[in-house]
Amino acid sequence: MIQNSSSKFQCELFILPPIFNSSTKNNLNELNIKIKQTFLFSPNLLENLFIPISLSEDNEKLNKNILKIFPEDILCSNRSCLGKDNSPPQFLFVAYPLYQENNKNQQRRRIRLQAKLTLLSNNRDDFIIFENVFNKWIGTFIAPHQPLTNSSTRRRILVLLNPFSGQQQALNLWANEVEMIWREAGYQIEIIVTERAFHATELAEQICLDRVDILALGGGDGIVSEALHGLCSRADHERALRLPILHLPMGTGNALASSIAYQANEPFPPRGSFCQQMALMAIRPNFNRLCLYQVEIEGGRRKGQNNKNSNQCKIMFLSLSWGLMADIGKRRYFIN
Repeated sequence: MIQNSSSKFQCELFILPPIFNSSTKNNLNELNIKIKQTFLFSPNLLENLFIPISLSEDNEKLNKNILKIFPEDILCSNRSCLGKDNSPPQFLFVAYPLYQENNKNQQRRRIRLQAKLTLLSNNRDDFIIFENVFNKWIGTFIAPHQPLTNSSTRRRILVLLNPFSGQQQALNLWANEVEMIWREAGYQIEIIVTERAFHATELAEQICLDRVDILALGGGDGIVSEALHGLCSRADHERALRLPILHLPMGTGNALASSIAYQANEPFPPRGSFCQQMALMAIRPNFNRLCLYQVEIEGGRRKGQNNKNSNQCKIMFLSLSWGLMADIGKRRYFIN
């Protein structure tokens, strides 16, 4: 009988076939791997724990050719109860581990994996300890703006989507790269498609913070700026600014999402889509502070403002330009 958490569990991992045909190109079935293998699961190494998958039949290359599944890679899991024949307990889970091709010139990528993890023991005490460790390993989070007493286990994401950003492919990117991941993870999703300029600002001003755990902004850096202006203008702006914001890069300029992906050492193509990578960050997120700057502009007005001479306060999170970029944009047509 296992007495404490310093023991090791012998487990068996079995790779299952994919569910979604649309993501075949990103499935582990492409790879030449052992379908079934055993390993030791050590609770006392919880912080640095990973599930190893051998990518080579050669034992000499085993340590150099291992796919590692970390807690943050696991999208969702379900426990299969003990059967009538007292078969060992099983955990079914979906994960998106990082995979590096043998060709080092190829970029790392996320691969969708379905697996069945079996505890090779019929001891009920072993099962209870193992279940507690596994649940802690992939445990849920509490958003910074929510009270620590929040007992909700259903994660709620509010999505503001700009359909006109970039190449106007935001709705397609949402359906093909983001929605499936969050639905499978069991997230409660509310999506609002913005209809006009500064619509995201109005929506951010009206968010009920108690009902949202993450604010996802689909578009370019512009929709992030609009939402931040809305959060800063609220009476409860101190709490509102603790609401986690996730940038889904669907615009022409995606500097914030690129910076976050780079800081997290997450692979992303310089010119392609990396909405999937950003969507996965919402599953077991690490929260980082974003520096904001307030700039007061004397005079001038935006479209829709009546008072031309009123001073404006702008929220800046990337950079600030003073009309120069607009002048360059206008004059370059004459040069071309």
